[in-house]
Amino acid sequence: MNIKKTAAILTVGLCSFPFAGCAGGTSAEQASTEQASAGQETTDTESCDDLTYISFGSGDKAFVIFPGLSVKPVVANQAALEEAFTAFTEDYTVYVFEGTDELSDSVTIRGLAEESAVYMQQLGIQNAVVYGVSMGGMEAQYLAIDHPDLVSGIILASTACRIDKHAEDVMNEWLSAAEERDEEKLTESMINAIYSPDTVSQYGDMLRAASSDITKAEYRKLITEIQAMLTFNCRDELGGITCPTFVLGSEGDAIFTADAMETIADQIGENAELYLYGNEYGHAVYDEAPDFIGRIKEWTDQIKT
Repeated sequence: MNIKKTAAILTVGLCSFPFAGCAGGTSAEQASTEQASAGQETTDTESCDDLTYISFGSGDKAFVIFPGLSVKPVVANQAALEEAFTAFTEDYTVYVFEGTDELSDSVTIRGLAEESAVYMQQLGIQNAVVYGVSMGGMEAQYLAIDHPDLVSGIILASTACRIDKHAEDVMNEWLSAAEERDEEKLTESMINAIYSPDTVSQYGDMLRAASSDITKAEYRKLITEIQAMLTFNCRDELGGITCPTFVLGSEGDAIFTADAMETIADQIGENAELYLYGNEYGHAVYDEAPDFIGRIKEWTDQIKT
């Protein structure tokens, strides 16, 4: 397998929209400015085939990010990612995995995690702290279950260990809109489910612009990933996670309830720590809470790698 490494100056969001209100406090105004400069993007692509990833930082330890369900590519936004995760770059080399461009219709979350494990092995990554957001958190759970040698700890943000009826209804709405190629319906549904009302009120136009002009390939990938999420259930296997685990979420999450995060922590047991923000933040608490990156950095620094 060849691996594609891409560096680009754009904007970023770790779930669904390339928006840098992101996980560390890059302002929406700056996101808009960076996005406007995307026509002058600078990319450095080495090799190309299956995996697209970026890496930055100079530390000896590995911090691997699995982003969430995405309408637009996340790894094209290296400048914003580096700014968001500046606190990590001295002690860690940070990797952000996008996954493959072409997914089988029968792909599963476990299969995506297995694919990521192969790439980590190819890149010589071991004893990593893995940070999984939303769908990426689902992948991180399976990675820790099936490949404990690759991880020293996992951070699970705004995710679940199975899809309950509420999350299923939300995702089926997205799936229907994506299959109909109804960009406006899809965008509105995802924005309102992912972000808090305050964020939507303040930055909704920027979020809509960031997800416009969805391509056929982007629709196909989104549909396949949603279908994989709808069949996901690792609840009964969570006792197999033996590494330190930090579970974070929000009481205001409109996709995965606080109960979903509590279930993960309860099923993992003594190795898990849970932190829930209040109703002021939505599913994208990782983008919205100004102390989020500092909180996970403080926890990560306690892990022995």
